[in-house]
Amino acid sequence: MSNLNKKQFEAVETVNGPVVIIAGPGTGKTKTLVERTVNILVNKEVEAKKIMITTFTNKAAKELELRINERLEELNKNIDISDIYLGTMHSIWTRLIQENITYSNFFDNFELMSGDYEQHFFIYSRLKEYKKLEDYQKFFDNLSYNENKYRSDWQKSSFLRNKINDLNENAIDIESIQTTDIYINFIKSAYKLYEKQLFENNIVDFSYLQVEFLNMVLKNSEFLEKINNNFDYIMVDEYQDSNKIQEKILLSISKNKKNICVVGDEDQSIYRFRGASAENILNFSKHFGEGECKLIVLEENYRSVNDIVEFNNKWINAIDWHGNRFEKNIVSMRLDNILSKSVFHISGSTLDENIRNTVTFIKKLKQNNKITNYNQIAILFSHFKDRSAKKLEDALKKENIEVYSPRTKVFFEMYEVKLTFGIILACFKKYFPEEALDTYLLECLDLARIEIRKDNEFLNWIKEKIENISEYSFNSLNEIFYELLNFSYYKNVLEEKGPIEARANHNLAILSKIFKNFQKYVHSKKISIEDNFSIIKYFFTKYLEILKQSRVDEIFSEEDYPNDCIPFLTIHQSKGLEFPVVIVFSLYSKPNVSGDLSRQTSIDRLINSNSKISEIDKEYFDFYRKFYVAFSRAKNLLVLSCYEKGVSENFKPFFYSVRGVNSLQFDINQINLDEVSKKDEI
Repeated sequence: MSNLNKKQFEAVETVNGPVVIIAGPGTGKTKTLVERTVNILVNKEVEAKKIMITTFTNKAAKELELRINERLEELNKNIDISDIYLGTMHSIWTRLIQENITYSNFFDNFELMSGDYEQHFFIYSRLKEYKKLEDYQKFFDNLSYNENKYRSDWQKSSFLRNKINDLNENAIDIESIQTTDIYINFIKSAYKLYEKQLFENNIVDFSYLQVEFLNMVLKNSEFLEKINNNFDYIMVDEYQDSNKIQEKILLSISKNKKNICVVGDEDQSIYRFRGASAENILNFSKHFGEGECKLIVLEENYRSVNDIVEFNNKWINAIDWHGNRFEKNIVSMRLDNILSKSVFHISGSTLDENIRNTVTFIKKLKQNNKITNYNQIAILFSHFKDRSAKKLEDALKKENIEVYSPRTKVFFEMYEVKLTFGIILACFKKYFPEEALDTYLLECLDLARIEIRKDNEFLNWIKEKIENISEYSFNSLNEIFYELLNFSYYKNVLEEKGPIEARANHNLAILSKIFKNFQKYVHSKKISIEDNFSIIKYFFTKYLEILKQSRVDEIFSEEDYPNDCIPFLTIHQSKGLEFPVVIVFSLYSKPNVSGDLSRQTSIDRLINSNSKISEIDKEYFDFYRKFYVAFSRAKNLLVLSCYEKGVSENFKPFFYSVRGVNSLQFDINQINLDEVSKKDEI
């Protein structure tokens, strides 16, 4: 337990009874969790299988497992940790259901959906059954009038998915509610139908998985006792991002021994739109007797220099939290740049001028050798509908500075993606008259023609495919895609000679996943002449459109990112990451307290009924927490970027309290930036 500060040491040593650890940005949360686990394994001599550790992402689980193993090796302790129940809550609940399937309503070998998109598509492909429900049309007509959306089948299925998940995540038993309300009764019947569809297909989504596990726990005392006895210690990471049903499960399975430790930071709770409730961590101690639950606050920040930490503190203290926040005073432990300024702004009289000034600033950092790799800079946006995102991307590309923006629809505009679609389309030329193709697919075909002509082998391959395609049969689009990898363009990409090739390589990996998942959605039908290649037609004329309307990033997790590109990230995406330089856009944003709140339906009010905080307060809290997360990603330099008339009232005092990057206060020679370590690399 070397190099632990006083509070970290206390958190590591306090293993018995309920504990809540509030870990501000950069305060060594993961390190504390690792040391705590090692302490339980080594000093308390607890078997690995008696420990449960939940994380928010699979990536976090892998990192935690790696670091625990490394620490055990350092201590020369030969302890096998493979039996620890370590992973996301969904993966742990799945494992426990599978190990105890006799207590479950699920069938053996049930299939877990891979994410939001698959669930959305599951409902969309079965929407005709929902259309038969009483009041279907009336419900969506009312809703469209109220919200001015939900007109297409894709939007309607999205709405149904969201409401079903909201009910599950808030642990609301809608079937027990008796009412004459049209909204609630329609959702009630839609929920029942969805449940039936899941069981008929032996498939389950993430939210319903939790409903099933909670039911197993609450309705079977034998199983509850078994689970309580199975685990001596439970640790929960990112508890501020848990939802109401997860809270119920965790409190139930730990109620005998009460050795449950939750770790998180309510200031970084930014997933309310996904059902997360910061109230879980704020009210955790109330589930135990007076003084029974220990509170430990980690306040020593090892990530950011002093000026950035002080700026963040001012920001998060700018509003009245009405008691919905733990008292804390985050202090920087970095001894470098104690007195120097590290927070600046970039402005301009217009958006275009602001973009030009931002590009100039980035070039200046590179020209002065302050950055050695563009991945030392991250640019954050509230969302990618922000006009400045596309404008900045175009401006940087003109300067030959590559960006990588995994969460934009730009994915489908990338050369490598359009080229691949074009080549596959060309193979089925006989069955795709060009007059039937939209502009996007015609562009894909044009790219394919140009690229194929550069390579004789490629040309001969495509000619043979076109001529004999009726004789072929494929199990998946990936079979065609993998053949492409033998040709020169794809070989160059796979060798990753530069940032463009690295980006292309990454995007091709995503494309492979798209093809793989598509086959699952169409229930593994063969691609052959037997049905006139209808699956290919469906992919290009229907499925691809749906995919383009969605966000490709939400389908596939991002593990590795291309090197030497500036990452363009949403603030939500950036959570858990850190960068030497962070440039924050979207400073026109305001808390969403407009008329939207008045348009809440009865089903929305039912979903929100568990909370004691007003909807207006929630919107304010969300806003300040979100930008707190953004600002606290910066290690050495934080820059706020916005054109002068665009800065919202919420940001003005902060934007103008710091000097511009063209001021005398900004001395580029005084700037020292951290290198990007493996841990920081995205």
